[in-house]
Amino acid sequence: MCGLVFEDLLAQGGLVEIEKKNIKKGQLLYDTIDQSNGFYRCPVEKSVRSLMNVPFTLEKSKLEAEFVKEAAKENMV
Repeated sequence: MCGLVFEDLLAQGGLVEIEKKNIKKGQLLYDTIDQSNGFYRCPVEKSVRSLMNVPFTLEKSKLEAEFVKEAAKENMV
């Protein structure tokens, strides 16, 4: 199993390229959250945000169950 993971990492350009992709993906998520005018909220201060986990909540907590339901339909959770 590890061999397959390592082969995939190399096929994607190695760790440096994977890191670049992760930075882009994380930045896209954080930018979307930050530019949502409060619809999405990130509880983490900008200076300590992670690329591994991008936590957020919705402005209206009653929408969270619907969000999770729709995300599950898209295999996001």
